[in-house]
Formats: sequence, C-alpha cells, structure tokens
Amino acid sequence: MDPREKDRVLQLCREIDFLVTDDPGASDLGVLERARCKMNEFVSMDNLRAAEEVAYAIMLLRAGLNADEFVIKYHVR
Repeated sequence: MDPREKDRVLQLCREIDFLVTDDPGASDLGVLERARCKMNEFVSMDNLRAAEEVAYAIMLLRAGLNADEFVIKYHVR
C-alpha cells in the first residue's frame, strides 16, 4: 500500500470511529462496537486492508444494510 493510500485508509478509520462513537445510528450496538474495536485492532497491527473492509462493514451496518459477509469473516457478531 502506498503512503497516500495508507493515509486515506487511516483517515477513513478515524472518521468511522468518530461516527460510531458520536452517533451509532439504529444498528445493533453490540455488533457495531465489536466491529469498531476490531477495526481499531487492525489499524494498530498495521493491517490496513482488513481495517478498511471492517470500516465499510460498519458503514453498511450503521445504515441498516446487509454486512453479513464481513460480520462472519471478522467474527464481530
């Protein structure tokens, strides 16, 4: 991953973290919180591709859309 792409993924993850903390929406809060923790864990391990996938899953979950593929893959339910 080039440095610009890393910066964009980190920025996305920061925004998603803030969004979930500030306004979780109508989603299942337990799943959303576990997904947020998993995303932050991936960021701290520098596994930005996985963190990006979880960030997108969080956006889907928060919007009430189907994110089962990601929820199952990353064991956040």
